[in-house]
Amino acid sequence: MTNNNSIIIFVITNVHLTLRAYELQKSKSQKYVVKVYLSFSGVKFMTKSRENFVRLAEGRTNKILKDLDLLSNLSNTTNYTYAEADVRKIFDVLGKKLKDTERRFDVAVKKNSSAQFKL
Repeated sequence: MTNNNSIIIFVITNVHLTLRAYELQKSKSQKYVVKVYLSFSGVKFMTKSRENFVRLAEGRTNKILKDLDLLSNLSNTTNYTYAEADVRKIFDVLGKKLKDTERRFDVAVKKNSSAQFKL
């Protein structure tokens, strides 16, 4: 058989896998030997805990964004009556909660980092 330079591209969730059959040769046992070269781009290997974090963080963040969109619907003065003090209370409590949540992540990152080198 002659050389076959075919390229097959598989796309799996933003991961590109390129297979190229570079050489086809007959071996001594009359079987064909195929040398395949693999090329990966965009491959990210995640631990189970990382996968869980990404899945939950995306879902929870998207839920918060959707709820904020719903909250912003209350700004329609045709349907709702509110005072500036009401709006201030809403954004004060949201701002405090957001800063508190961010602080918890900062503490967790600092807790996991060590000033000393250890193996």
